[in-house]
Amino acid sequence: MRGSAFAFFRDDSMAEDLPSSPLDDHFGNDGSRPVDEFDTQNYGVSIGGPFKQDRTHYYFGIDQRDQDIPFTRSLRSTGANSTYDLIMQRAQNEPAFAALVDGFDRNADGSATGLFLRSVSNQILFGKLDHQISDANLITLRANFTDFERESSYLDEESLKTEDTLTVIASMTSVIGSRGVNEFRIQSADDNLDRLSKRVGTPIEAQVRFRFAGFDSVGKFDFLPIFVEESQLQIKNDFSYLFGAHDMKFGVDYSKDDLAQLFAGSRDGRYDFNSPEDFLSNNANRARIWFGDSTYPNYDETQAALAFYGQDSLKRDNLTLSYGLRYTSTDNPDGLEHMEPDGRQIPDTENLAPRFGFALAQDEGRSVIRGGIGFFFGRTPTLLFANQVQANGVPPNYGRITVRPGQNGYVDLGTPIDNENPPPGIIPAISYVDPAFDDAQTLRASVGWERELGNGWSAGVDAVYAEASGLQRNTDWNRQFGGYDEYGRPMWGGRIRDDVAEILVRQSRGESEYQAVTLKVNRRFTGRYQFGAHYTWGKDRDTDSNERSATGVTISDTGNLDYDWGLSDRDIKHRLVVTGMIQLPADFQISGILNYQSGYPYTLVDSGFDRVACGFPIFNCPDPYAIMDGVLVGRNSERNESIQTVDVRVGKFFRFGDGLRLDVFVEAFNLFDQNSFGVGFSQRNINNGNVPDTLGIPSFLTTSPRQLQIGGRFSF
Repeated sequence: MRGSAFAFFRDDSMAEDLPSSPLDDHFGNDGSRPVDEFDTQNYGVSIGGPFKQDRTHYYFGIDQRDQDIPFTRSLRSTGANSTYDLIMQRAQNEPAFAALVDGFDRNADGSATGLFLRSVSNQILFGKLDHQISDANLITLRANFTDFERESSYLDEESLKTEDTLTVIASMTSVIGSRGVNEFRIQSADDNLDRLSKRVGTPIEAQVRFRFAGFDSVGKFDFLPIFVEESQLQIKNDFSYLFGAHDMKFGVDYSKDDLAQLFAGSRDGRYDFNSPEDFLSNNANRARIWFGDSTYPNYDETQAALAFYGQDSLKRDNLTLSYGLRYTSTDNPDGLEHMEPDGRQIPDTENLAPRFGFALAQDEGRSVIRGGIGFFFGRTPTLLFANQVQANGVPPNYGRITVRPGQNGYVDLGTPIDNENPPPGIIPAISYVDPAFDDAQTLRASVGWERELGNGWSAGVDAVYAEASGLQRNTDWNRQFGGYDEYGRPMWGGRIRDDVAEILVRQSRGESEYQAVTLKVNRRFTGRYQFGAHYTWGKDRDTDSNERSATGVTISDTGNLDYDWGLSDRDIKHRLVVTGMIQLPADFQISGILNYQSGYPYTLVDSGFDRVACGFPIFNCPDPYAIMDGVLVGRNSERNESIQTVDVRVGKFFRFGDGLRLDVFVEAFNLFDQNSFGVGFSQRNINNGNVPDTLGIPSFLTTSPRQLQIGGRFSF
């Protein structure tokens, strides 16, 4: 039997305090907070060995991680617009409102800062059993179980999340003759996910948004709670055959995904107030309220896919060619109940994906050139189909409607909402998938060169190009185009149809493009040290960076899809990673990693123009781009602070007889305590051309302050 046991530990004595943000410093506030409650413990055991020599082997592992992580949140509005003061003023007559600012401390200017705690517990169990039935047949059984829970004292986020997953895989590998190998695999996976809010059951469960000054928001995220049960089944068979210079592989892959969930976004309402007076008088400018089935599950459908594929690898002297073809057919839900004929089914898809690659060895194998090109298709997540059932326009499923005081369906903040019994005359907000919807497609090409330099050193360069089409985007088919303003920004006004409000349609009209070049140098472990350095220049652009937005309109201009073309939200222009390890005398070892990356981009927006361009009752538009110095500022034209960290580990190992070893070490994360911050909404919002003096000043932490960790591993 062989195995190991490990333990890692950190606490508040090993962590730096949370720093004040540049925005706090700008206002003269101390946004820093001491780290009095911080704890991370990670421990586990793994064992493995034979039940029967050369026939049956087992492996088992358990990994437990427990964390208490402090963090800060702020309410940014000040003076007469202070969110903190307005809530406490209203709490004088309605005491329940005071709970909305629990945990916050008021600053001198009326803003508020709070120190909160997230507690995370994650357990992973893994087991594997291999049994050699005969010399030609091997059976493998694997099981993986995870139990995750995260709880937060900050109630205005996903303050309680639990998830249990169980994956079981059974496979059989058979050698057929002298040239064939067959692998059969069946896999099942169950995922039970609850995304909860601890505000459920409190007097004020709604989300309250202050659409002025600092644009603060308090209360429960309106899309919570969400309950999900997902079951997946995959049956796959691969057959490989060698003959001559060919290595061929053929296969079939069947998968089924059943998703059951309860999602009733805005069940408790989301209320927007345009002024302090409106909030104090409970006169919301508008509210978003859910009317529909609120029992579990209000969506339960199945998606199935069947794929056939074949590939071949041909080797001639120093040249290896690989080529293949994959065909996939996806069967999406149909026979659905919906008020619109186009909403009664979700289009099925068929995809054909060819691929080609090569590798050319030179100079007796000391250098190699590799490359490839191919089409890849992304399966559409089943989650994107749920709103088509939950907001189908068939009573009571009228979806999330936006209403003003006095309009049919409006319910005052603090008054219970009868979600499943909408009042007569409600105009539904419906959703469905575009009948022309298709899976996302990516064309990816790459080429690389690598060269051995001697003494363990190697260097290389890689280039990647990828362009994607058919990415998911959302639009509203029930709004009238109102032309463009003088800067070319689209405007909308009024409904095309009066019998429905929003018609949220999922389309596959997004595009993206990625280019990258990586330079690398490595030295394998030789002569007591190893080294690696990778620098990547990249450019990631798209029209829409969302991957599965459930309810938001993401197309700014349906007549000009390229209007939203710009750097993607995930773009990293420069990234440098340097790693190294040195073996010191007396069995000491030091290793480290340096990471530098450009900050993520962000967009300057104009919330004032939003009220004009988007209008009511539409109110579901992407944030309009801002105007600076009389010029339209495009999407993601600005960039957050860069991130640079250095992590170091110092360790020593001890040997105890045959096969026994103890490793102990100390680690420092973000050794030089270099913190980076991101820019919040209010600091990128140019309201009606009024540039705030806080424009571009970062307000929230994007890195973790310096932390130390001690740990050990015992191998036997």
